[in-house]
Amino acid sequence: MSDQVRFAQSDLATEISAVELLKGHVRAIDPDDADLLRDAIDGETDFFAAVDRCALEAIRLEAEAKANKEVAKAFSEAGASKEKRKDLLRTAILAALRKAEQHKTPSGLASLTAKRASIIISEESAIPSQYFDTPPVPEPVVNKERIREAIIAGETIAGAALGDDVYSLTIRKNVKGKVKLSTTPPFRAELGNEKSPGLG
Repeated sequence: MSDQVRFAQSDLATEISAVELLKGHVRAIDPDDADLLRDAIDGETDFFAAVDRCALEAIRLEAEAKANKEVAKAFSEAGASKEKRKDLLRTAILAALRKAEQHKTPSGLASLTAKRASIIISEESAIPSQYFDTPPVPEPVVNKERIREAIIAGETIAGAALGDDVYSLTIRKNVKGKVKLSTTPPFRAELGNEKSPGLG
């Protein structure tokens, strides 16, 4: 017996409530980004179908985000190269002005400003003690892992409690060959032979 059948037979009210909860979360998403998905599941009453539609949209968004990151990386690398060239040019200008014993160009476009000389420490052990700062004694730090182990073991720790369980969601991109994902624009995710609404 499938999960869907068990769900329908055990508690139809729970399924309807879960669908409405999912719809509520989708409606709260940025309207500019979720209109098509919201329209696609608004009329959906089957819990698992609604979840699958959202999962397919999450897969599409992941592919699109990955592509955007790759484009951003290419621009970042180009920017880093230009930043390095800029720094080399600034070093060259500074060296040239100092060599010419000039503080600025006649146009004022490039100029030198004297900065306070930095202190270079060549041998720290030779420096007299009065020139050292003694750091303050660090404050005690709560060890949450030891508290967790103690509470799980049945102890009561004043001022601490074990929080609710935290769950992580896994969305598989390939469920027995049923999910197909296009990794080039336009990004599309398909379940079986049906294209997910709102993925166009």
